Formats: sequence, structure tokens, C-alpha cells
Amino acid sequence: MKLTPQSMEDFYGLNEKGPDGKPTAEATDRMKTYQAMLGIKANNCTCGGRVFPSAPCDVFRPPDPARKAAIEGHWSEPETMGKFYTDFITENPSAIADFRAANPKEFPPSGGPRFNKTNHLTPKSAGGCPDNPGNLQPHDTLCAACKLIDDQFGEWQNNNPGWRGKWNTAFRESRIKRWRVAGFTPSWW
Repeated sequence: MKLTPQSMEDFYGLNEKGPDGKPTAEATDRMKTYQAMLGIKANNCTCGGRVFPSAPCDVFRPPDPARKAAIEGHWSEPETMGKFYTDFITENPSAIADFRAANPKEFPPSGGPRFNKTNHLTPKSAGGCPDNPGNLQPHDTLCAACKLIDDQFGEWQNNNPGWRGKWNTAFRESRIKRWRVAGFTPSWW
């Protein structure tokens, strides 16, 4: 069975419409949060890490538990995690030193032989490229602002109905000024 690709906005419910053809209240809330996430990345990022998928690894598919389990099984293997660490450091030899210099108060990234966590920008549950470096980001090298964004995507992936409360609490604790990111519209939008 072939599954129809989706956009990120469709996968995360940002485009969900009600019977009247207008965005649902949930979609409106998620879109406002997504715009804030874009603003946080643009105005508060201190790491240069990636939290938003980009082509060619920005194809989302409807959730498929078997596909997700296969990708998770692959990524639970120490060889897979070690290879990604080695490849990433080879391609980005100063990444850890640069992160530490820019984020001295944050927990330092792993010194090897693997990262503590590797993020899939198009998530495993959406069939994101499991091994393409364009879809992978070491969580260890994300600043606090980017981890806030990544955590929110995780809440949406898990369909957590309490996501608003967690977002508001995490946002408040981040001390990011809401007025700086609310309704942010990037130049490409």
C-alpha cells in the first residue's frame, strides 16, 4: 500500500479545516505556535542547529507504526549511532567547540563515541529519511531555544492533548519575550 505524501503543515495539523472550510481552533492555535517557533529560531538561536525539515527530506507520510518501529530499531543499534557521530564530526569538525563557545552555560555535547540523542527533522513516525544527514540533527548541539522548538514538535507527534500547557510553561521558563516572536512571518512565507 502506497501512502500519499503530506506537507509538514498537514502532518502537524496546521491546515486542519472544520466542516465550514475554515481552520479549526486547534489548527489556529498550532499555527500561532508554529509562527512563534519560527520567531524563536530567527531571534533566539545561538547554535545554528536545524529544527525545521528542508528538501529533499521534508516529505511527510501518514503515521505507519511498522515503519516507525523499523527506523527506531535501526537507530537503537550502537553502530548506527556511532557512524552518525563519526560522519557528523568529520563533516563539522568544529561543531562541538563552536557550540560550547556560543553556549557556555548549556550542557556540553557528547565527546563520542555517539551523541546522546539524534533528532529526525522529518520524524520517524512520518517516514523521514532515516539515514540522510539532511534529515538528522544531533540534539546535543541544539541551544535551549532550539530544544524548545524540538520539544514542541515532539508533543505534536505524540498527539499530546496537553501540548498548550507544556508549551506555555516551557515558553515562560525560557524567558523569551513573547512580543518578539508572536505572529512572526519569515521573509519566505
